[in-house]
Amino acid sequence: DRLMTSPTVHQGIVIGSEVLSRLVDWHDRRTAVLFADGAGGVLINDQGFPVQAVDLKSFGDTEMALVAGEQTNHSPFAEAPSAKPSPFFKMNGRAVYQFAISEVPRSINRALTQAAVAVDDVDWYLLHQANARIVQSVTKKLKADPAKFPINIDEHGNTSAASVPILLAQLAEDGRLQRGQRLVLSGFGGGLSVGSLIVTY
Repeated sequence: DRLMTSPTVHQGIVIGSEVLSRLVDWHDRRTAVLFADGAGGVLINDQGFPVQAVDLKSFGDTEMALVAGEQTNHSPFAEAPSAKPSPFFKMNGRAVYQFAISEVPRSINRALTQAAVAVDDVDWYLLHQANARIVQSVTKKLKADPAKFPINIDEHGNTSAASVPILLAQLAEDGRLQRGQRLVLSGFGGGLSVGSLIVTY
């Protein structure tokens, strides 16, 4: 927001990058087969890419559904942990799935309402690529055209914060993304938290 509203900043790059292979327990098939490393970026300038709506929400009561690995704190001022910390990423898949299929469509609807935009007036819905079934469920709940919801998790896996910019780059490279198209970018993750953005490309 600061980047987009500052009178002295004219362009910048927003990057989503993850190296989840460092946090995944390769003996835990529930997570090892899902996650991947990736990075994606978007160049934003004051000449375009106008933001029409932003919706962000965090749910503190779900913080244990998705937990990053703990690293040992060697500071002499840190309290000793009550148990040996696990360096691995932990996920309650059922809880995350239920959260996503309920909160992602709500977030998108709040953003659509904020921008006074109808579901059918969006050209592309670029959702976090956590699970194809989540994307399909959100599509049904919004009563939207499935063709507007591209999926690439079968190619790249779940690249976490990088998944939406990677998907955006793929659409641009394929020639499917055209100037003036309206996009919904929506993701969710640790917290648990959810966010949706409506922009014109």
